[in-house]
Amino acid sequence: MAQYGNGLLPKEYMRTFAGKYGHPTLIAHLNAFVAECKANGINITVAAGQDIYRDHAGQVYWKNYWTRQGKPGNAATPGTSNHGWGKAADISGCGNWGTALHRKCEQIAAKHSLKFTVASESWHIEDISIPVVGGKVSLDAGSVSGGGNRFFNRAQYRNVQGGYRAIGYDLGAGGQDGIEGPRMKAIIRDFQAKHGLPVDGVHGPKTEAALVAAQPKAPAPTPAPSSGAVLKKGSKGAAVTKLQQTLNAKYPAYSKLRVDGDFGAGTDKVVREFQRRAGLKVDGIVGAGTRAKLGI
Repeated sequence: MAQYGNGLLPKEYMRTFAGKYGHPTLIAHLNAFVAECKANGINITVAAGQDIYRDHAGQVYWKNYWTRQGKPGNAATPGTSNHGWGKAADISGCGNWGTALHRKCEQIAAKHSLKFTVASESWHIEDISIPVVGGKVSLDAGSVSGGGNRFFNRAQYRNVQGGYRAIGYDLGAGGQDGIEGPRMKAIIRDFQAKHGLPVDGVHGPKTEAALVAAQPKAPAPTPAPSSGAVLKKGSKGAAVTKLQQTLNAKYPAYSKLRVDGDFGAGTDKVVREFQRRAGLKVDGIVGAGTRAKLGI
């Protein structure tokens, strides 16, 4: 478990909601909140033009933006914003503070460790379960909630890494750890450059399609011999005709059967001779083993 300061969270250890990065715990709670709101007829989205996690530069941008609007209090001092720890989101869909709709959203949010904390910003919701200790929050690069990227969860990303390994890339000591860290980004950029893709170091749908196409082709499986019905003395029909034709074609030295589709004494004699020469049980019955040797 590693600790990260405000605005310094590695994106590869976060998760996403609507394409926006945030602390894995917030994203899990936010998804549950949105699902329950939807069940109650409330449609929640990330506010237009907003993000969830903000690095230091993002916090400076919004502080300057609101200051120009004459509302400097609408943005925290850079380095202190809850967005800088990835534990807050600005959402749309809950209406204005104090309305019945907003109160309903507050009730649902409380079930998922979320809280609207700023009366002047009815859209600002925070995860109160994420502790900030000494100005830092914890992220676990080895947990199931970390790793992956905005397109693939950690379990899926292990398979992605396996695809790169299969075409010759060295994944390093971490191996298939499910994390799109610096080494994986370098590998992805190299692969993208070689396959005419935008070089951004992120394994998305187009890169996935190219990686699948680049996988070594497995050899075609050897066709299994026919598992048709067992043939024996007294059998009749097309299968017996094929048997007689095969014996005549492949073993003309001792097989000169009349091709009539009737497994009679002559066919029985030739089948037994074939079985003897092939090292099979000599019983005159054309089952799976004899069929396999004959290739029918």
